[in-house]
Amino acid sequence: LYPAYLFSSLKPVEGIRGRSKTGKKSFRRILVTLQFTFSLILLILTFITRSQLQYINDFDPGFDREGVVVMPLSGHTTKHFQTLKTELMKNSIIEAVSSSESMPINHRSTTSSKSLKWDGKVEGEDFAMSMNWVEESYLDLFKMKMKAGRKFSEMPPGEGIYYIVNEKAVEQFGLQNPV
Repeated sequence: LYPAYLFSSLKPVEGIRGRSKTGKKSFRRILVTLQFTFSLILLILTFITRSQLQYINDFDPGFDREGVVVMPLSGHTTKHFQTLKTELMKNSIIEAVSSSESMPINHRSTTSSKSLKWDGKVEGEDFAMSMNWVEESYLDLFKMKMKAGRKFSEMPPGEGIYYIVNEKAVEQFGLQNPV
């Protein structure tokens, strides 16, 4: 709007004679400075966004996400997951099917360590942790490697509830031998 206002106030005859007044120079300097500042800020934000996207692309999440299709289930489908899994596994291009509460990078179920008990727990110590309820083939589907212990698929059935914890959880729990 400012350039349109400025040009509409010009008188062509005075401009030719060299006596034209084109507005206050300080206001123009402020506008140019603001424009340059906004351009610089946008450029910096573009580089920051680019570096964050590059980090996300290059980051190793600890599982293989190549060729994985995620399909949210609810209601009737959840109740009959085993039937769905059997039907999907009949297709020769599908290598594995599993179910879980969420993807490995999503944390829907967060709980407090107050509700958990383990040997060596310090009373009063509390920290938040994410839990993901998964089917036994979940780790195999994502090709996750175990540092120690066994996968769910290697556990004897019906002997209780099993937990797999990551290194950060072992550190938080203060466990010397987590297996």
